[in-house]
Amino acid sequence: MREKVIVNEVGLRDGLQNQPVIVGTADKKAMFDALVAAGVRHLEPVSFVHPKAVPAMADAAELTALLPMQDPALHLTALIPNLKGYERARDSGYRTVALV
Repeated sequence: MREKVIVNEVGLRDGLQNQPVIVGTADKKAMFDALVAAGVRHLEPVSFVHPKAVPAMADAAELTALLPMQDPALHLTALIPNLKGYERARDSGYRTVALV
């Protein structure tokens, strides 16, 4: 049996959500593209949390609309805190979510 390690990149979400300056959607998309170009295939780019709780994730749906959600080579996950977050993630095209 071969062992397999999956690295799920969360920098676009976790790495940016507490920065003192909010990173714009276009810059997040550029970071996503650079990660994919580097060979990353499992990413958690957004969290569907209330914008007042985490302002840096207020553009989750907008960023998701720019991502190749149907690319079979990529596995994209959204972090959700509750049912409302799940509904927003589902409606944006995520088939996999992480629940906190």
